[in-house]
Amino acid sequence: MKMNINAGTSAEFKPTLLNFPTKWDTRLANFLTEPDFDKILTELGRLAAADSNLEQEMFDALSYLIDKNDFGSSVKYVAAELKNSFDKRKALLLVLHKAKEQDPARRADLEKILNDAKQWHDERNQSVHARWCIPNKPNGGVVRIKFDSTLGRDKSEPITQTDLNTISISMEACTERLRRFFLVFGDYQQWLMKRMPPP
Repeated sequence: MKMNINAGTSAEFKPTLLNFPTKWDTRLANFLTEPDFDKILTELGRLAAADSNLEQEMFDALSYLIDKNDFGSSVKYVAAELKNSFDKRKALLLVLHKAKEQDPARRADLEKILNDAKQWHDERNQSVHARWCIPNKPNGGVVRIKFDSTLGRDKSEPITQTDLNTISISMEACTERLRRFFLVFGDYQQWLMKRMPPP
């Protein structure tokens, strides 16, 4: 291929296409049958479910505090105004609870629960929004690749099933703590039971 540099002058230009390094192959079809990766996929699914349950627990508490007699409007408000922002839901939940709770210790308890929930939600995001690879199939093992702004490039981290399971278990514990916290708040338990589908 000829490329003109200046009028009357030409130079050879031979582009070289480099393959994406096989070390970081991300094609799922190539390693879906790898036992290590199968375990990671299972845990990623568990993470997604645990996070969804945690956010729903926050959502229920918000709806109750906004207007327990008009769940539909609360749903629309939270969805429209807070979008998918965990931080906004957390901030509003603290403000609304503080307006109705006089006990400083109870306020502090809720803040502690939500701070822990935020920590594990962020940990979940680090895994769910990442690139997953098996760098060396014969040796097994899975790595998570994320951009590191300090390094200015991607960084790989070995991740195990246990690492992800710890996050899921911790998120589930936060969900349970949040549920128990609100079950003794006003008539929250009765309100929640009315909304549940019949067995």
